[in-house]
Amino acid sequence: MTSVFYHIPSSCWYHNDSNDLRILGKSKLPINKLVSPTPQKDYLTFSVKKNGNHLGPIIGILAGEERQPFNGNYETFKRISHFIMKSGGIPIIVTPSSFVYKCVNAHHYCSHQKKWIKIQCPFPDLVYNRIPSPLLEKLPSYKKTIQLIKSLNIPFFNEGFCSKKEFVELLSNNRSLSRYLPPTVTIRSKEELLYYLVSWKSIYVKHHEASQGKGVFCFNLLTENQIEIHSSRGQSQICSLEKAWNLLRPLLHNTVIQKNIQSTLSNGQKYDLRVLVHKKKEKYIVSGIGVRVANLNAITTHVPRGGSIMSVTKLSPPVNQIIINKLANEIGKAMTNKFGPYYEFSMDIGRDKQNDYYIFEANSKPMVFDEEDIKRRGLENLVSIFYELTNFEP
Repeated sequence: MTSVFYHIPSSCWYHNDSNDLRILGKSKLPINKLVSPTPQKDYLTFSVKKNGNHLGPIIGILAGEERQPFNGNYETFKRISHFIMKSGGIPIIVTPSSFVYKCVNAHHYCSHQKKWIKIQCPFPDLVYNRIPSPLLEKLPSYKKTIQLIKSLNIPFFNEGFCSKKEFVELLSNNRSLSRYLPPTVTIRSKEELLYYLVSWKSIYVKHHEASQGKGVFCFNLLTENQIEIHSSRGQSQICSLEKAWNLLRPLLHNTVIQKNIQSTLSNGQKYDLRVLVHKKKEKYIVSGIGVRVANLNAITTHVPRGGSIMSVTKLSPPVNQIIINKLANEIGKAMTNKFGPYYEFSMDIGRDKQNDYYIFEANSKPMVFDEEDIKRRGLENLVSIFYELTNFEP
C-alpha cells in the first residue's frame, strides 16, 4: 500500500509512490516524492489508497470546539481513526474554526505517542458530522462551516440532528410509515389531558431535542383525580389532575406527547430495540439490532440511566427482520428526502403485546453500541461508505 508522510516541524506532506507527482485532499494539494529512506523522527506515516494520482482519502470528523482541543466523544474518534488507519486513509478531527484558506488546522490521534497531534492538511475528501448537540449546530460558526463544505463539493456525512417533533411530522406525512408512529397528540387543556389519560391510561411526554433518555415523563392515570408521574431521573409523585396539568403546561411548547406503548417482557420490564442502519449504494441496511431493558418501574431503557443489555435472540416471539429491514430503508429514504443525505442513523423501536411495531425515534448521530459484533459491523459499514463517497476502492 502506498504511504504518505507528514513532517510535523514544516507541515509538509510527502509520498513514496512510484510516480513523482501526487495530489492530496479535496484541495488537490500537489505533494512530492520523499527521496530519503522511510522517515521516523518528526514524521507521521499514513497508509493510503489511490484513485489515479489522488492519494487518500482524508476523512475529517467534525467536532465541537467548546473545549480544548475539541468537543466530542474522544474514544469514538480514536476507534474510527484506528480503523481508517488500518484500512487506508488519513483520519483527522476538525472544528468549525479549522477551515482556513485551502487547508484545515486539524488534530490527528497518534497511537504510538498516545496523544492528539496538531497537523495542517488540505481540505478533507469527506466530512463526517459528529457535532455533539443540536444547540451547537445552530451556532453561526457551524452554519458558516457547512456552507463552505458544500460550496467546495466535499461530501458531508449526516446533515444534523433530527428533533422528535421533526421526526413525528416526517412519519405523520408518510403513507407507509405513519402506521408505525405511536398515537401522538397535542394537549391544550386540563380536560384534554384527562381525556387522553382516560382513553390510554398512560402517556409519555418527551422533550423534542433531548437524548439518552433525558427530559422524559410518564403520566399514569390511577383515578379520575389521581395521577402518577414518573421522570427519567427516577423521581415519582402522585398528584391531582390540577397539579399534573400545572406541571405539564410549561412543557407543552417543546415536547412530544404520545400514548405509552406497552412493550414489556414477561416480568414487566419495559424494553425496546436499538437498530443501527447504514446506507450502502442505494439501499439502507441493518448493521445490527440491540435490546435495551429498563429497570423495573423505570420509564426509559437507556443504560446510563440504569437500563441493561439483552441479546435480541432471547426475545420471544423473535423480531420480525422483514419489518425491521423495511423500516430501516423507508425511514432512511424519508429522512434523506426531507433533510438531506443521511448515510447512518439508528432507530428506537417498540413492540406491543399484539406484536405490532412502533417507531419511537430515529437518531441521526447514533450512540456507540456496547455489543461488540454490532460495533464492529457498524464501523466496517461506516468506513466502507467513506470510501464509496470519496471514490476510493474499499
